[in-house]
Amino acid sequence: PCTSLARALDVCDVTAVLEEAARVLRAVGLILWLRDRKGHELTPVFSHGYSSETMAQLARVSRDSDTAIASAFRTAETRVVDGSEVATGAVVVPLLTPTGCAGVLALELRHGEERRECVLASATILAAQLSTLVGVPVLAEAVSA
Repeated sequence: PCTSLARALDVCDVTAVLEEAARVLRAVGLILWLRDRKGHELTPVFSHGYSSETMAQLARVSRDSDTAIASAFRTAETRVVDGSEVATGAVVVPLLTPTGCAGVLALELRHGEERRECVLASATILAAQLSTLVGVPVLAEAVSA
């Protein structure tokens, strides 16, 4: 996936990589959240594994909210939400840039996958690669859409 991201020319290229990453990591779903210009809210800009109806219902997340998404953004640290027998877990990884945290990559996972070192490492690598695209036309196009 990282090589494909390095070659991304448009939104479709990024979407294909996120779909592949979700499959490889066995994620139920994956959402890329990017900050607004003022850094006050996060907006979901890419997803995989969720219906368009579900995505349309997602509200922006305030940086001050009490969620793993907001916490990972504020602290620039990965957050893990433990799942259970009936609930999925999550990994939320910040997208770090020279100017601060640009957003987060959130993965929804089953069966304790959120605690596996290989999943955490892979999600961190993917988020680092995605952070290089922030501000580049590929993601700027998605934010303004």
